[in-house]
Amino acid sequence: MKVQGHALKSCKIGESSVTEVEQCYEHCMNHDGCKSINYKDDGEKNCQLNSKVKEAASVNDFEEDGMWTYFATNYNTTNVSSISSSYI
Repeated sequence: MKVQGHALKSCKIGESSVTEVEQCYEHCMNHDGCKSINYKDDGEKNCQLNSKVKEAASVNDFEEDGMWTYFATNYNTTNVSSISSSYI
């Protein structure tokens, strides 16, 4: 699931710079407890790993933020290449 212009806040368990969204997915897949990502592609390409999906978080934690895109990763079992290619 992709939600443009939103980010899950207060559930961050990691953050890094990446060159593309696929790398962000890979970081999540390799991090125990990662359930979703926030990705920002404004030249800097920032990746945030989240311990929850938006449905499991507080309503207040899912915020509108035009710089970010939220992606759920199907509870850490999604095939990275098939999901990311369908959203780019």
